[in-house]
Amino acid sequence: MAYSGGSACYIYLVRDVSFSDNYAEENDDASSVSFEHVDDLRFEKNTVKNNETRGVWISPVKNLEFLNNEIYGNNSGTSDGGGGYINFFSTGTSVISNNLIYNNLYRSGGGLYLAIGNSNQTIEITNNKVFGNDAANEGGGILTNCDRSSSYYQDITFVNNAVFENRAGVNGYGIWMDDVRSLSMSNNTVANNKVLPSGAGGSGGGLYLYIHYDTEYADIYNNIFWNNSATNCSDIYINDDGNNNYVYSPVRIYNNDFDQSEDGFCIPHFFPVDPSNLDKIDPLFADEENNDYQLGEFSPCIDAGTDWDGAPDTDIDGTSRPIGAAIDMGAYESIYSCDLDGIRRDGSYFSDLTSCMAGVAADATILCHAKPFHGDIDFDRGYVIDLEGGYNCDFTDNSIEGYFTGIEGVVTISDGSVIFSKIVIQ
Repeated sequence: MAYSGGSACYIYLVRDVSFSDNYAEENDDASSVSFEHVDDLRFEKNTVKNNETRGVWISPVKNLEFLNNEIYGNNSGTSDGGGGYINFFSTGTSVISNNLIYNNLYRSGGGLYLAIGNSNQTIEITNNKVFGNDAANEGGGILTNCDRSSSYYQDITFVNNAVFENRAGVNGYGIWMDDVRSLSMSNNTVANNKVLPSGAGGSGGGLYLYIHYDTEYADIYNNIFWNNSATNCSDIYINDDGNNNYVYSPVRIYNNDFDQSEDGFCIPHFFPVDPSNLDKIDPLFADEENNDYQLGEFSPCIDAGTDWDGAPDTDIDGTSRPIGAAIDMGAYESIYSCDLDGIRRDGSYFSDLTSCMAGVAADATILCHAKPFHGDIDFDRGYVIDLEGGYNCDFTDNSIEGYFTGIEGVVTISDGSVIFSKIVIQ
């Protein structure tokens, strides 16, 4: 069914609704598609585009399935939730998954605004692509605003989302989250989110997270935060003491790639960043300029994640995880396995350096993937060999004889530069 002109669709006081395979375009009322006082709603496979108003308005709702929709080009600029505004005001369980939400414009929550009121809600936000949205205030891509009452809980799972090239005027240009009781954030790609040229500027270019109560917590695993910008804390801003009582809420950050400097990462309760995290290492996306945020063949994020309790079994496109020795960072699981295709020379792949070096010719180029390599490295000292690509490749050697050069220690190869550590050459 297609809707256009005026208010596309308004549904009030219903208990169980399935709304699917519809099309709403060029409407100019308060919202293009509106649902009010709905117990159970399945909103699936709809296209809502180019409306001079908010795209979708759902308030309040108990249980929501918001699936496989394409929402873009909606623009008002005077209210919240350009692509969609959803108000959860009753105890329930909801899923927001596999949606394309892009090029929308509103006051706060340019792509999607989730208001969680006086209710107990469990919400899964998975496998969405949210990009090119603008918000004059907070939350260019996605904004979640939870009620601060201590008598309710809001549990949010945020997994396998690609949030990129969104803009906001104040805080959280990519993602803005407030007072979530528990947050499980895993395997998201959050990249190239910026401040609006007309914006005042703020904190958390990639993620802005505000935690109020001492019992609230956040688990942040296997994410890529890359090339976001902000006045302060370009990649991640976390306030883990929102009530200012100097009792800090638990925040666990493992196996992510983000800017760990004071310009990139801010948290009042400073703690050493776990070494499982990469410090602003270029993820080497397949084609970042054309919005392809899959991992390139030599990405340091391949096999760099951890299989924790909240890790997904598939990626944003449904590809099984893991393919290689470990799960990848970010929303996309790479088809390249560091474990299987460790080293390449002359178009052939080798699983270890020993077999790769056998019979190697002078002036050969060896491409190393992101994995640790152990074993002997022996090559004729009259040869010049180029080692390229990869990250954190470890080479060890135990026995050196004759006219050979051996390496014992660590060789770190990253994007064209080679760093030697504790090397013995005989």
